Amino acid sequence: MECGQLVLPLAFASGPRYWTTPTVTEHLCTVIWVVEQFLDVEARIKENPDGSGNVSMTPGTG
Repeated sequence: MECGQLVLPLAFASGPRYWTTPTVTEHLCTVIWVVEQFLDVEARIKENPDGSGNVSMTPGTG
């Protein structure tokens, strides 16, 4: 499963969400950007030297 497919369902979960991805792709970055435009969530991606990444998503303040 492409990690970008997790973004929308997890955006509706309550509380902070954290997951890892084997590869940080442009698709993942784009999906996160789109979700942030429509929903009150804030996401961060920390890319590791090997190309994998840690993603966090928290409810927004507004």
